[in-house]
Amino acid sequence: MNDIEKLVAENTIKKQLANYCKGVDTKDWSLVRSCFGDNHEHQHGQFNGSLDEFVSFASSNMTHVSMSQHSLSNFIITINDDGLSAKSEVSFHAVHLIDASVTADLFFNIQGQDNDWTVLGSYVDQWTFKDGQRLIIKRNARHNWERIEPSKGR
Repeated sequence: MNDIEKLVAENTIKKQLANYCKGVDTKDWSLVRSCFGDNHEHQHGQFNGSLDEFVSFASSNMTHVSMSQHSLSNFIITINDDGLSAKSEVSFHAVHLIDASVTADLFFNIQGQDNDWTVLGSYVDQWTFKDGQRLIIKRNARHNWERIEPSKGR
C-alpha cells in the first residue's frame, strides 16, 4: 500500500468516525450501525456487548437526552500493510443535555432538573475493509473523565 492509498484509507476512517458521532447526536441509529462490521464487539464505559446490544443500550439512554454533541481530535490511525485492517485511537469530547423528566437511575441518580453531562475519552478501534467500506470490528470507548452538573440553559 503506497502513501496515497494510506492517506485515502485514513480519511475514510475519519469520515466513519464522524458518521458515528453524527449518528449518535442525531439519534440516527441506522447511520451508527453502518459504521460497524457484522460481528462487532463493543465496550463503552461499563457497557460490553454486541452491536445490536449497543444500539439498543445507546438508543434507550439517548431518549433522555434532548441534545448531544460529540467532537473528535488527536487522530492516531495505523493502516496495516495489507490495506485490509487498521487500528485507530481518537479523543472525543461529548456533551449531553439530560432532560429533567428522567426518572430512572440512568445518569448518576439525578432527577428534577436539566443536567449537562460532559464526557472526555477515547475511541480505540480495530478496523476491517469489506465490500468497499472501512468498518469498525472492535471498539473500546474509554471514559477518562466525566462531569454532571445542573444545566445553565438550553
